Amino acid sequence: MLPNTSQQPSKSSDFSHIHLLIIEDLPDNMELLKLDLQDQLPGVKIAEASDGVEALEKLRAQDFSVVICDVLLPRMDGFEVLRQTRQIPHRDTLPFLFLSALNQEEAIKKGLALGAVDYVTKPYDEEILAYKVRNLAQLKFLQDELRRTQEELERANRFLAELNDEKNQMLRLLSHDLRSPLSGIRGLARILQTDESGNPETVREFAQLIENSITNILPIIDELTFMSHFSAGQLIKKQCDLEQLLQNVLNLLDPLISKKNIQLRTELFSLSLYADCGKLLQMLHSLILPMVENARPQSTLRISAETPSSSTVVVRIENDATAISDATIAELQRGTSNNTRSFSSLEMSFRLARLIIQLHQGTLNIEKSGDNVTIRLSLPADVTSES
Repeated sequence: MLPNTSQQPSKSSDFSHIHLLIIEDLPDNMELLKLDLQDQLPGVKIAEASDGVEALEKLRAQDFSVVICDVLLPRMDGFEVLRQTRQIPHRDTLPFLFLSALNQEEAIKKGLALGAVDYVTKPYDEEILAYKVRNLAQLKFLQDELRRTQEELERANRFLAELNDEKNQMLRLLSHDLRSPLSGIRGLARILQTDESGNPETVREFAQLIENSITNILPIIDELTFMSHFSAGQLIKKQCDLEQLLQNVLNLLDPLISKKNIQLRTELFSLSLYADCGKLLQMLHSLILPMVENARPQSTLRISAETPSSSTVVVRIENDATAISDATIAELQRGTSNNTRSFSSLEMSFRLARLIIQLHQGTLNIEKSGDNVTIRLSLPADVTSES
C-alpha cells in the first residue's frame, strides 16, 4: 500500500518501496540531497550516478520509481539522458524530475517539453521535494499496474483465441468420427428391415455390431459434451485438495490397476490448490487412465506432487513399461494434428487435459525414454500446503 500523499511525510513511515536514481556530478550536492530525502522518506532506496553515461547504464539495467537529474552533467547533459531514457523499453513513462541550479525559462521549457514531469530549481525546499517524489512514485506504481493489466488482458485474449481454434478443430473431428458408426448402424438397420430370412443368427450378429457401434459413439458424445464447457473458457475456482483429487482418480482406476498387477507408488501430501476442482479431476483422469490402459502387466506407476515455488504445483505421472509408441508420443509432444485425421482415444484424452491445463495457465509435457513414459504438468496458482 502506498503512503497517503495528502499528509506530511512521517518519520515512522516506511518508504522502502521507493527506489530513486539520483544523477548528480558534485559529490557534496549528492550527499546533501541523499540526506534530505532519507530524512524526509525513511527507508527510501537510492542509487547514484555521477554523469549521464553512467546513469543510462543503470537505467538500462534496472527500473526505478523516480529519477532526479541535474541538467549540467559531464559527458552527457540531463536533457540527453532524458531523451535516451525514453527510448529504453518500459522506461517511456518513468517519472523524471530535473533538479538544477539552471533556472532559465528556456531550460525549464526544454526539460518539460522532453517529457520531464517536473523541474525544481536549487535551492529547494526539502519537504516539497519529498512530496513531489512521493507523488511521482505513486504515479509510477499506478502506471506499472495499468501496464501489467493491459499485458495480462492481451495474453488472455490471445489464449482464448487459440483455445477457440483448438475447440473448433476438435469439434469438427469429433463430429466426423460420429458419422462412421452412425452410417454403419443405419446400414445394418436397413439390412434387417429388408431381410426376409429371419435368421436368428444373423439378427444376433447384427445386433452385436450395432451395440459395438453405439459403444464407440458414447465416448464421442461425452467428448462433445465436455468440449461444450469450453465455449466461454470459464473456470469456477475454489480451494481444491489435490491429494484427494488424485486419490479419487486412483480409486476409480483401482480395478484396472489390480487386474494388470501394476505396482502403484505415490508421493503426495496435503495441498490446497485454487482452481476449478471439477475440471482438474477430469484432467487428472484423462492423463492417468491412458497410462494405466497402456501399461504392461506388473509395471510400476509413480505419481508425485511437489511445490517448487509458493505459486507453482508440479505433478509427475510416470510408468516404467508402457505400450505407447514413439510416434504417438511425438504427436502428443507437438500438441497439433492434421485437421483431416481423427484422434486416437489417447490423443483425445491428452488434448482435453492440455485444454484444462491451459485454462489454468499451466503447462503439460510428455517424454519417453525406452519404455518409460513421464507426464509432467505444472499449474501456476495460489497454493497453501501442509506437510
